[in-house]
Amino acid sequence: MEQKLSLTKVCKYLSISRKALYRNTKTIDNKTQKPTAPYSHRRLSEEEKQKIMQQIYSSEFVDKSPYEIVNTLLERGITTCSVRTMYRLLHKKGESQERRPIVRKRNLKKPELIATKPNEVWSWDITKLRTENKLEYYYLYVIMDIYSRYIVGWGIYREETGELARHLMNHCLESQKITENLTVHSDRGSPMKSNVLNDLLKEYKVIRSLSRPHVSNDNPFSEAQFKTFKYSPGYPGYFSTLEEARSYSH
Repeated sequence: MEQKLSLTKVCKYLSISRKALYRNTKTIDNKTQKPTAPYSHRRLSEEEKQKIMQQIYSSEFVDKSPYEIVNTLLERGITTCSVRTMYRLLHKKGESQERRPIVRKRNLKKPELIATKPNEVWSWDITKLRTENKLEYYYLYVIMDIYSRYIVGWGIYREETGELARHLMNHCLESQKITENLTVHSDRGSPMKSNVLNDLLKEYKVIRSLSRPHVSNDNPFSEAQFKTFKYSPGYPGYFSTLEEARSYSH
């Protein structure tokens, strides 16, 4: 005759608690039974989903967000679906991120300036010099050989233009008799990227090197010499005339 044991005795014999047995049994049941979502009469049919996606991909809305699409259609008296539903349809296709054309950040390599002899790498930059008028500045152009820290050329002008940069660079290239194998490094200011200067460097077969965008320490040679120039004990702080600035910088 079979003897029926109570659940308490079985758990005691197996050295487990009743709470653990109930918990494990419930977990197994939940895994075997797949819940079925209730059917809604408001659910979109496949034909309606296809129609919404055609509107999203149309030339008018191809770069618009679901919020803009839904509200634009509502203004025309056209009802399609909610903003959330449109996002859900885009998410299924992996297109719920930014849909407009945006500029991607470029991972530019940090420039390495190494010189083993004179006239191999030049560094140049422009700095502002204060005047008596707070709204007016003089502009100091300096071209330096990073191997010897020799100032190849410099000039102080009333404005910052590519034409002046080309004039100074042309004078330095002719005086040093540069024909090739020279790299000129600078930041990305407008005179540095000007077409007139770029054409001159191509004419002399000079390699142009530029700092990375929005990086302030890729041209340390010129920045360091400008700080030394402005922090020297005799620096006046501002200049009354252009001739005074040129006389001091000579």
